[in-house]
Amino acid sequence: GKSTLVRLIARGLSKDSSGMIFGMAIGAPEKTLQKVLISTNIVKLLSTGEEEIVVRPIVMARIKFINEINRFSKSIQDALLSLLEEGYLEYGGKIFRTPEYLCFADMNPFRGDMDRALKARFLGSCYIDLPDLSGSKKIIDSLIASEVETQSYPDLVKTMPRVLSIAELLEIWDDVVNVKIPEDVRIFSLMIVSMFRVCKYKRGIIGYMRLKCTECEYSNEPCSFVQEPPDERANLALLLYARARAWLHKRDYVDYSDVTWAAPYILAHRLELKPLVKSRVPNPWVLIKQTIREVIETKWITDGELGDWAE
Repeated sequence: GKSTLVRLIARGLSKDSSGMIFGMAIGAPEKTLQKVLISTNIVKLLSTGEEEIVVRPIVMARIKFINEINRFSKSIQDALLSLLEEGYLEYGGKIFRTPEYLCFADMNPFRGDMDRALKARFLGSCYIDLPDLSGSKKIIDSLIASEVETQSYPDLVKTMPRVLSIAELLEIWDDVVNVKIPEDVRIFSLMIVSMFRVCKYKRGIIGYMRLKCTECEYSNEPCSFVQEPPDERANLALLLYARARAWLHKRDYVDYSDVTWAAPYILAHRLELKPLVKSRVPNPWVLIKQTIREVIETKWITDGELGDWAE
């Protein structure tokens, strides 16, 4: 249902919209840059001698969806990194810029991982588990209802109302920028990220150092769970998500609850857990939620008094 979820969001954001709204690329190891993002019209070039560059819909779409992103080759992932980070592609000596956009991607973790640099360009992530029995029944009921409503093959997307236009969404983004982030909340946010990467050994790139975590007096702290730490972008992403949640709750300021809510979605895909830790937890999102809850209960408030973090 991951693809259906993204298509529902895209339809919901396509009210009164013009231009290329939705563009999709489906990952496969054999696909080349020309098949995915941009190419030259070879037939026209050979028949007329004129060079026509064909830009794939995903490049110019306002809502981009990269399906099975981890199945793309390293070269395609590098090209996607350029598109998402710089906002443009260079091909045949020309620059092709994308308009402001939303980008979604999905992946099946059993098919391998994706490039860490590309993964870090996504602000947030979530884990979509299999539904339980009641969840499956809701899905089936909704599909049958959509069949009756549309008088066609069951498709939930066709029943989704068009709620917002891209122009209205951009207005919301501008409004969210006005939400204030108090200084103490900024520091709290930085501490949440830092507890997964701070180290007494002044580690930088962990993969190049052998750390004595088991001999360290902080061996039970979150830093000891981590094989690769979250990048610096995590700090900005966490505040952006927290500010958006504050706006959604009709507040003009960010509070601590916004930060603790957003942290698992920001951090889970940015850090790599140690193999032994991976074997003990369902997924990184659950571990981060548990860790933050323990921090609040022990370091924020201790026996009814302000803890070390609060001080």
